Amino acid sequence: MLALDIHETFDFEDDVSKTGERLKAAILSRGSGDVAKELYRRFQGRDPSVGAICDFYDPPAFYHLEKEEVVQG
Repeated sequence: MLALDIHETFDFEDDVSKTGERLKAAILSRGSGDVAKELYRRFQGRDPSVGAICDFYDPPAFYHLEKEEVVQG
């Protein structure tokens, strides 16, 4: 769930490099020395969301329309 939530962050942020650096500083460089929940909050500025995993298993209707257009177009 956390990985999908973080992945979705990259989809919505304008500066992917800056987001990657923030991820590296807040989570990846810290290792397992800190509590995962605190590292996640440090990166996202919030608690985890189930929205990304829900979208992964049940994509919004517009996602299906875009895929059909690509296949037919």
